[in-house]
Amino acid sequence: MTDPVTAKTQLTTCLDDTPTPPSITKHPISDAILLSTRQRILFDLWLSCRKGKQLPARQDIDVLDLKPWLGDLHMLASEDNGLDFRYIIFGTNIAQYIGRDMTGKMMSDAPEARLAALTTASYRRVWRSGIPHLIKRPTVISGTGIRPAVRDYLTLPLSADGKQVNRLLVLLELHRLGSTSSDFVEFYPLDGKTAAYAHSIIELEQEMFPKTP
Repeated sequence: MTDPVTAKTQLTTCLDDTPTPPSITKHPISDAILLSTRQRILFDLWLSCRKGKQLPARQDIDVLDLKPWLGDLHMLASEDNGLDFRYIIFGTNIAQYIGRDMTGKMMSDAPEARLAALTTASYRRVWRSGIPHLIKRPTVISGTGIRPAVRDYLTLPLSADGKQVNRLLVLLELHRLGSTSSDFVEFYPLDGKTAAYAHSIIELEQEMFPKTP
């Protein structure tokens, strides 16, 4: 496994000595067993690319620096005031796994309407707050039997003006579980200040599909 410090030195495009803005501390989770090494390196890259701003812009991140994650990385643009998202980049590993490429398509175009609603509602929390999150959603792995798992979404906001979120950079990772998965989606804000929280899957689905009287 690559040492995080060594790996970060290879990501030279955005790394500089610019002081980190006080709204997000440099290493808010350095003492928590929360992010994997792969996630932590990408998060540190995102932090470094802010260059004194609250949020980095898409242009602040060199696509070459994203090469280690590209197969599992989405980039999305917010549409309709955050009610939907368009895939600018759809991870090739994910496309192969689900059997379709969503690049250029809306999240609402996905055939699994309730799953799309659940994911959209989750992303909206990052879009509204402007705070990077690790989102943990229960799922299953098919194959030789159905196995419970958790899918991690490291969701990093981007902004053209440094404040209003207009893009999301999302790294997906899948982790197998030894027991039944939860019915809740867990949200871990990575600003070093906001407490973790959770919402039930039903609650998040109903946010996008509200009941009519």
